[in-house]
Amino acid sequence: MFVLFDECWLPDPKLGPQPDPIPGVHNSQWVRCPGQSRVLDTITWPLLKQYTIDVLSRFSNDSRVVIWDLYNEPQCSHQLFIILPLLHEIYSAALVANPQQPLTFGIASNSLISPLARFELESSDIISFHNYEPLANTMRLVNDLRQFNRPLICTEYMARTLGSLVAGKTQTYFPWGSPVNASTPLVWFHDIFNNTGQSYSPYEIEFFKDLKTKSSL
Repeated sequence: MFVLFDECWLPDPKLGPQPDPIPGVHNSQWVRCPGQSRVLDTITWPLLKQYTIDVLSRFSNDSRVVIWDLYNEPQCSHQLFIILPLLHEIYSAALVANPQQPLTFGIASNSLISPLARFELESSDIISFHNYEPLANTMRLVNDLRQFNRPLICTEYMARTLGSLVAGKTQTYFPWGSPVNASTPLVWFHDIFNNTGQSYSPYEIEFFKDLKTKSSL
């Protein structure tokens, strides 16, 4: 699943070598795309639309791309007044490209009635949602999402300490709000493997293998 834009974490991306992670801090150097300055400057939006058209058109028939996530968690920057119009523009550009793969927006809200959430859900061929809550809450959200009659995929979850893949520079094995120079937690927040390829939990690996076996039956 290829993600074009992202509204999470630091607002001002820069070209060139990136700063080192801050030890102990979750996602300490993750930056948004296209970044706050371009989001606020509508003069740059035609460039973002053309970027969308170019990328989706170029890889429209590429089997490595299964889904296009046009914008990850647009609500994260809490600026609906500008993000929703931008989403309309990005979505219209995606329709011009007309890729073979389905389109989605990475929604991260349990409230499905806001104008932003409604647009994300109604514009998605496949609904991709994020949920870090206990199972009962997740199932309630799934039941609410079924009203849209689209395939559902939970594309962000885990947060072991509340209820990714490799422990790398993003340091998402630390929880949200961890202090600088925090010790590596006994229970990882995210991630499955360390940077040598060793699994955090052999039990989880066996569980995934069991799921794969069942899915092939």
